[in-house]
Amino acid sequence: MKLKGMQKVHIIPVGFEVDRILLPLEEINADKVYLLGDKSDKKKDGHHFMKISESAIKEKVTKNVETQDMDFSDLPTMLSQLCKIISDEKEEENIVFINVSSGNTLSSIACTIAGMIYGAKLYYANTKSTDQYQVKITNQLKQKGMTVGPYNLEEIPHYTIYPPSERTHSSARYIRQRNTR
Repeated sequence: MKLKGMQKVHIIPVGFEVDRILLPLEEINADKVYLLGDKSDKKKDGHHFMKISESAIKEKVTKNVETQDMDFSDLPTMLSQLCKIISDEKEEENIVFINVSSGNTLSSIACTIAGMIYGAKLYYANTKSTDQYQVKITNQLKQKGMTVGPYNLEEIPHYTIYPPSERTHSSARYIRQRNTR
């Protein structure tokens, strides 16, 4: 019999980073990890880092890694998908952590908003930056990403954002229908 809840679940958008993904997981630990890839990444560079991160997490942290592709350029859709993941995990009484430092700007915004709506623990991993203008595509860049450790983990303060009520949703639908005629 498996006890319900109290698992540490991390949601992590993947950009061009490895240390910002792996180092916090090694410190905080995780029972389950969602790695979110950008399906609008035309060159598929981010998928390279997704594979490296997934492999390292399975080796060093947990075997329970789920990958999902999202369109990091579509804020409303991404926000909806994140809210679904978080609410499902919260319903299971799990502790949800969200890494807002590893994806692009829009994915960080979506993660922050969704996390604040559902009371997730948000964190940012500061790392030693690599000078992006002097970096050539080297083995280090391909293996570690744009930044490398050491790092400092910062918890983002929580500000409650309440999701709109069903009445507000109904009103918005009504207004939208009237404006499209």
